[in-house]
Amino acid sequence: MTPEFMTKVSRPMRVAILPAQAYFMKSQAVMTADMVKEANALEDEAGQVIETQLVDKQYGVRVITPKDFDDLPGLKELVTSVNSRYDEEWSKILGSRRDVRHKRFSAGDQVVQLCSLLKVDGLVVPRIVASAPTGGRVALTMILSLGQAAEHGMASMGLGVLAGRDGRVEGYFSGSTSCTLGGLVKHPEKVMTRLVEKIMKRYPAAAEVLETRQEVETATTSADDASDDSAIDNFEAALQQKTAAATPAPAGSPAPATAPVPAASPSPSPTPGPVPQVTPAPEVAPAPQPTPAPSAPGGA
Repeated sequence: MTPEFMTKVSRPMRVAILPAQAYFMKSQAVMTADMVKEANALEDEAGQVIETQLVDKQYGVRVITPKDFDDLPGLKELVTSVNSRYDEEWSKILGSRRDVRHKRFSAGDQVVQLCSLLKVDGLVVPRIVASAPTGGRVALTMILSLGQAAEHGMASMGLGVLAGRDGRVEGYFSGSTSCTLGGLVKHPEKVMTRLVEKIMKRYPAAAEVLETRQEVETATTSADDASDDSAIDNFEAALQQKTAAATPAPAGSPAPATAPVPAASPSPSPTPGPVPQVTPAPEVAPAPQPTPAPSAPGGA
């Protein structure tokens, strides 16, 4: 979606749905076959579901019917020309869908002429690609892969929204869903309903205004800038305080008065208690000295 489409500046509020174009391929065991009749059924069901979804979102919708080709001269030629030109752009869109927001795709002046003829603001151009394997193809794939792989069916759709004022592609919505060959052939309405509802979830309602990427980035940048400014202010305030504290006072200026330091109060002396009495130790008598024995008399 372009920013103008998101903000309703260039979003078509009354649109005409061109007949859908479906490509339905059946994958067989040895070949691939086009399913023309089944593709027509997918186109019819897709157109009805797209109309219902747009009406529910409060858009004005006009569906081009076979009767319109008979009643409006030149309608068939214009529709054919727009489809041919859009298919050229569609192949480019599939390769770079993000470029849609930069308005790099256009279906030409034929879109302006067709919208003027139908009295609408824009066109919705559906493209459907469906492919489903047969039972034989599924079995062959299982055999060749030794049961490690299985082939499944898939239906995909892309909705291009063209602006009636200049023919540019203002929006592109796509999606896919898995399905079987039986579901595509026997119940195309169920497959298309599931697929279209999935795609249209991203399509904004008529009264809805979406935020563009630039607005989101601007809001984020503003919040980051405010946070950075606050951090810078806090840093500058802290730096000024630090500078003021480190700057010496000029000569002759009185020194800042300092609060007097209270004198320390003397600690109370301990109260004298009774002097303990010391009992003298008892005297020990000296041990008696042994008396020497008398010497024996000499022999004659």
